[in-house]
Amino acid sequence: MPTRTMARGTVGGTARAGRHSSERLAALYLDMLAAERGAGKNTLAAYGRDLADFSEHLAGTGVPSPPPRPRICALISASWRGAA
Repeated sequence: MPTRTMARGTVGGTARAGRHSSERLAALYLDMLAAERGAGKNTLAAYGRDLADFSEHLAGTGVPSPPPRPRICALISASWRGAA
């Protein structure tokens, strides 16, 4: 069985951050991309940077961690309109 690349910040596929933290959810998502979709090292690194940037942006707006889905949708919609 081939060795799969796991997302940085995880141990054996299990994220180390707090139970419901944005970091843990991002790490679990990256693990899924690696394990189930076969994402490569560069793809995982790029997605990891994007998720970290988005999490940092949300923290600057006062959105709780992890942010509620409707708030994320509103922020994405506003950014598409150029308002965010």
